[in-house]
Amino acid sequence: MTTQKLPATEQRSSRFVVVALCCAAIIVDGYDLIVYGTVLPTLLDGSAEWTLTKQQAGNIGAYALIGMLLGAIGVGTITDLVGRRRIMIGCITWFSAAMALAALAPDPTWFGLARFIAGLGLGGVVPTAIALTVEYAHPRRRVMTNAIMFSGYSIGGITASLTAIAVLPAFGWRAMLWIGAALGTILVPLTLRLLPESPSYLLARGRADQAHALADRFGLELDESAPTDKQLSGRSGLKALFSPKLLPATLLFWLGNGVGLLLVYG
Repeated sequence: MTTQKLPATEQRSSRFVVVALCCAAIIVDGYDLIVYGTVLPTLLDGSAEWTLTKQQAGNIGAYALIGMLLGAIGVGTITDLVGRRRIMIGCITWFSAAMALAALAPDPTWFGLARFIAGLGLGGVVPTAIALTVEYAHPRRRVMTNAIMFSGYSIGGITASLTAIAVLPAFGWRAMLWIGAALGTILVPLTLRLLPESPSYLLARGRADQAHALADRFGLELDESAPTDKQLSGRSGLKALFSPKLLPATLLFWLGNGVGLLLVYG
């Protein structure tokens, strides 16, 4: 396969596009999760078409987080089958559609179900965006690039809060959800056009020519020693995390992330 290697400046620009798309996905992810907090007072005070009890409000808030948990767990296995590019596009499409369903919800039951469905997609975006960012970032700046990219989550939450100040009094709580759905809908065609596949996924699937073509185009360094899918068979995914070698690190990562998430959502 013949490939055209981009000049160094164009390689940097192309890498930036990938990271920017991942950041944009995290911004929309953050908006769609935090938006519930901005509309909750309206749903509690009786000024909406229907009113939530305090118990319903807490339950619905948990539904989205449960969906995120399941989405984040399941996305790893699905990614091994279809690739990170398709997962990113699919998750953005999924939670954008779910946001539209939430905006149309006729009662609390349907609203809670829509939030749970949205959580599945929201949870799948986070690990996928991190993996793609680390892969396409400059090797010497991976940690910093990933940190900057993931700050998009806070940007999305802040955007939801500031938007609510102007939108809620004028257009109501449903408009906040429609904005989230619209942002995701705009992002989908951009990712379809501009987001490349993960070279490591292509290598693992035995598609070395395509992986090397991407590496040449973006100036990436491929890990040729990475095992293929056949070599990983029987010890990949969740099973590998509980192997004697990885179990201590797995538990420590879970503990650290759990405490951090408790501070954010508790």
